[in-house]
Amino acid sequence: MTNYEIACGCKSALIIIFAILVVIFLLKRVTIIAYGTYTCPDTEPEQFGIKEQFPKNYIGQMISPLLPEVVVNSYFSNPPK
Repeated sequence: MTNYEIACGCKSALIIIFAILVVIFLLKRVTIIAYGTYTCPDTEPEQFGIKEQFPKNYIGQMISPLLPEVVVNSYFSNPPK
């Protein structure tokens, strides 16, 4: 096998992979529209994100889901200063 034959084989494999991904993408779009799960709101939302209070530091965000809800709620009602 020459280098040219190897390169052509890789190119054709990449073309096939790209074609498969395009088909998957198009099928996903068609099914979203066909099943009616596509939504486009008339207006933009005023705010994004979550409405609940949450810890501002990384460690607090990692630990708070593991703590009982009573502990988390008491922390936010009386945060340390």
